[in-house]
Amino acid sequence: RMHEEFSDPDGEIMERSYSTEDLMFMKEKLMALEQEFDAFMKTVREKGMEHRPDVLRVLLESANITGENYGNLENGFSAVYEVIIAHNSVNNKTRQQACTLRKVADFIAAPFELKIFDPKNQNSFVVHTELEYPVTKRNHFGTPVFTPNTTEKPKGIVFNLWCLNPALGMQVLWNAHSVILTSGTLSPLTNVIMELGLKSFPACVNNGAAVVSAEFGHVVPHEQFMIFAVGKGPNSIQLQYNFQNKDNLEYWEELGLTLLNFIRLIPDGVLVFFPSYQAMNKAINTWKFKGLWDRLISIKPMFSEEADKRRFNNAVDGYRQAVGEGRGGVLMGICRGKMSEGIDFSDQYGRAVAVCGLPYPPYYDPRVKSKMKYIDCLRVPNFKGQDWYRAEATKAVNQAIGRVIRHAQDVGVILLCDSKFEQPAIYSSVSAWLRPVKSMENFGLAIASLRRFFRRHPTLFKRDSSASPSKAPVCQPLQLPLLPTPSSSTSGSFRWPLATGSGQDSSGSGSTIPLRQPEKPIKSCLASLADADADNDVPKKLRGSPVKSWRDCISPPEDVVVTQPAKIRSNPRQASIPDEFTFDKRTPELKEKARRMNEVKYLLHEIRRALEQESYDIFTNVLRSYQRNKNLMKFIEQLSIFFPKEDNLFADWFRDCHKFLTGADRTNFIEFCANNGYGIVVTVSRTLQELPEP
Repeated sequence: RMHEEFSDPDGEIMERSYSTEDLMFMKEKLMALEQEFDAFMKTVREKGMEHRPDVLRVLLESANITGENYGNLENGFSAVYEVIIAHNSVNNKTRQQACTLRKVADFIAAPFELKIFDPKNQNSFVVHTELEYPVTKRNHFGTPVFTPNTTEKPKGIVFNLWCLNPALGMQVLWNAHSVILTSGTLSPLTNVIMELGLKSFPACVNNGAAVVSAEFGHVVPHEQFMIFAVGKGPNSIQLQYNFQNKDNLEYWEELGLTLLNFIRLIPDGVLVFFPSYQAMNKAINTWKFKGLWDRLISIKPMFSEEADKRRFNNAVDGYRQAVGEGRGGVLMGICRGKMSEGIDFSDQYGRAVAVCGLPYPPYYDPRVKSKMKYIDCLRVPNFKGQDWYRAEATKAVNQAIGRVIRHAQDVGVILLCDSKFEQPAIYSSVSAWLRPVKSMENFGLAIASLRRFFRRHPTLFKRDSSASPSKAPVCQPLQLPLLPTPSSSTSGSFRWPLATGSGQDSSGSGSTIPLRQPEKPIKSCLASLADADADNDVPKKLRGSPVKSWRDCISPPEDVVVTQPAKIRSNPRQASIPDEFTFDKRTPELKEKARRMNEVKYLLHEIRRALEQESYDIFTNVLRSYQRNKNLMKFIEQLSIFFPKEDNLFADWFRDCHKFLTGADRTNFIEFCANNGYGIVVTVSRTLQELPEP
């Protein structure tokens, strides 16, 4: 029984705005509507049914609810709701019932207020009905995420009213003088213009006004960010998240190895996005089963997005704390999730973002199927249901990518770890400021590009205070492990170690590639030492002068004594890009040799830009000393003092010095790196038969 008057939360006495007759009228309508629902529920299939909007009109009219009296009924329900909520003596159960009454009022009013019964709007709406069971859970599309327990009696029926035409929502702006739509995730614009019906505005139809569209670049220069797609992992296994691979352990292991190699090279924080919670959990469980999870944690702390809000906040806070302490971190989330919307991961909190798969909407979701069918029925040129389906995925990717590169001084990398991103229809749909998207032919090129990018920004690497030149301890000679004796079969061969999928970071799974002796002598990789200096010190008009030997360009090496780590320039040197080696006779062997020599030349170029001149001179003397004496033990001892492994940038440079070596020395140096904390040398396994003919 409702009192004639009641107190609101502020204690003021208020009168109710309905009579007993009004209550009886509302109860009569609710009972009639309930009977219609019970009868209709017997016709609904378990997997759901799709109807035209008229099905709601028939139901409401059967309960004598029409466009003339629905307003009175809605107002009465709202008045009762306000009385119950404001009454101080009601319990929580009664309040929940009041909220349910409010939902019933919204259900009755929505079809009339949205004008879904108007013949012009009939095709723009669809009604989807399904039975609801006690265990049913729903995704963000409103449909069950797993099969309900049909042995139990359904507790009700669910009505979904879906508007398939977003242009109806824009009609409220038809009388505006001008409308500006801006967003970072509108690409592709042609789809947005068509879906929102912008060309149907009265100003366009009657006055000839035009729809002006434009895509602009970013305030961040291209030198401060890099984006590329990698379609294969370190073992040359294709990276593609699809229905066939969702339970393929080989795919998930390859993806884990890909991220493992990437996060070794990336400073600070890394964001990783998956298409769904199911995909992210599958990846984590597989990596734990294969032993990859422990290897990932040994490099950076790992955090994952949780559906629960409290756990999600704890994960983000833990990630920010780990990055702030200098340990770095990896935060994994899902596209269209909390992490991809509105959270700012600028500077060190988002130094890279990796997208592992395209987040397509669930293809068999009734709402998705209805939308694609509606677009196909429109018969719009160059816009089909599949185009909308693909655009939904790329919009989610653009939104996830937008978590990094947040201001003009920010620096970051975008890694698209799926072969689908190499398709023109996909990479052309990313935001304009990210284009063009570079596609890496193999994993080795991706690793090389990543290293090269971060070497251009050495100030990003946070150095340990003990590794700084001013506080470096006195270094004692290293007690190096006994290196294996090279066999005669390794002479004249290059050893390319594969990125291993085993639990140990070793390079023993490499393959030996015999090289034919060239017809005439060619310069060694250490010749790049002279050329790197010459490219920056010799006038341009003299750089093309022939050089018979690299010894003609440099003075004999002096005895080298390395006592402290290298010193980084406060401002990197502005140096020109070195010219590449070429050979007149382009045989596969010479092309491979030229490629290795160019890698060495670029490495010297980067080191020379970053180091102070005195440190660079010491480094070149170490290289010259090795060239003269061929003493690998002394070379490693001096280099480990000069490039301490506590500094990420120095560790990378130390590891890259394998490019100066050949044969058994190169193999032993790579093994030393793997066994002494410098990391695995990731290269590309190739054979001469794979090289294109000249």
